[in-house]
Amino acid sequence: MEPGEQIDEFIAKNGMRFTLKAPDITYAKEYLSFINGLIEEDAPIEMNFRQNYISEVNYVASKIRNMLEGEEIPVMADFEGRVAGDASIVRKSGRARHYGVLGIAISKDFRNIGLGSKLISMLLDMAKKDGLKLVELSVYANNPGALRLYKKLGFAEVGKVPKGGQFGNSYVDEILMVKEL
Repeated sequence: MEPGEQIDEFIAKNGMRFTLKAPDITYAKEYLSFINGLIEEDAPIEMNFRQNYISEVNYVASKIRNMLEGEEIPVMADFEGRVAGDASIVRKSGRARHYGVLGIAISKDFRNIGLGSKLISMLLDMAKKDGLKLVELSVYANNPGALRLYKKLGFAEVGKVPKGGQFGNSYVDEILMVKEL
């Protein structure tokens, strides 16, 4: 895969049309808007502080470098020039090189239309072709929609980190899940 290369197209349940592609440094401003939008809504993701342009340039550059080195399988969903979703599987190292860690985030405007399911299914297929045998992820317990999706796609809960995430003054469990490919 090359930076910016189109991988697929996707038409969502509501008729929205997305271009699924490898990340490209020219999307740094769109990535910045995407992540800061998630942070502003207090989405159930790990990141909880606003990013700046330099941090997003570095983030996109590291995704591209990892992709070119075969360490990450990234896919972004473009909707009319906006980053609607970002997902990847990052290969682990050493004795764990046979599996990867899935991360995904979908912008508020594009949830519950099948985009997350499409991105994850696509990544799992790509990971299997790349020789991965297992994919792990973690999800906060306050994200029931994501939990349902992961279970629907064949992920099984294998453990919990009690109070693994903090949202305001409250703590929620971090749920660990895996899927064999």
